[in-house]
Amino acid sequence: MTKTIAKTKMQYYDIKANWKKIKKALETPECRETLVEHMFRFTFGRWRHPFLKTDFPADHESCDWDFDCGPRLGCWKYVKHAACYNTVSFNWLAISAVEPNEDWRIIISDKHATCWNMKPSGKGGLIFDINFYSMKVPIDQCCDMIFNNLMDDGKVEIPQILPRDVLYVPDWDEYYQYSSLREALEEIANIESGKTKRCRWNSHMTPEYIKSLVDKINEVEKRDKEFLPSVFPSKESYSHWMQGLIR
Repeated sequence: MTKTIAKTKMQYYDIKANWKKIKKALETPECRETLVEHMFRFTFGRWRHPFLKTDFPADHESCDWDFDCGPRLGCWKYVKHAACYNTVSFNWLAISAVEPNEDWRIIISDKHATCWNMKPSGKGGLIFDINFYSMKVPIDQCCDMIFNNLMDDGKVEIPQILPRDVLYVPDWDEYYQYSSLREALEEIANIESGKTKRCRWNSHMTPEYIKSLVDKINEVEKRDKEFLPSVFPSKESYSHWMQGLIR
């Protein structure tokens, strides 16, 4: 992809004008099941909160993005900030049902995931993205995150475009507390080995602090043995466990 694709003639699909059709598509069993399974991976992976079969993404919102986004829209209950990889598949199922004659695809970069009708800007190019549409993220910013993603080495990342009729299955969201504990222990090891100098910002990393981190990690690992997806030998066994939990 070239940078020209992101320069303004690309448009968001008008969700507000077509909300009745989109809402009906979102309520189909396939779309609902995908929403629950993929959002469960986000809420349980991040906070150990189950995503119930009656929940909506907005029920687990942790950001006040809607503070200045104007009158509340019906689509807002399907929005979850920072969960684009977990919402993109049910977005795709909905728009594919509403506009079946368009070649909708899931397109992914390391900064964002959205749905695109495979047409270039200025020639009917549309982005279907309940999250960014609701948050009023400028279309150029959305396209830059997908098509013009500038990497640390100065190169533009080529986005991944999934084949037609292929859903994106997100990983379990990283457990932030667990990750931060591991990072802290690595930092402590670097201080003790001399790789990192002790200074004001890391002076709190005392032996007592280390012990508290180790205790927390042991607690998390013990709990994870029961819940992490590695305990499920197949998708069917995971689904059976999840349905039992949310029933």
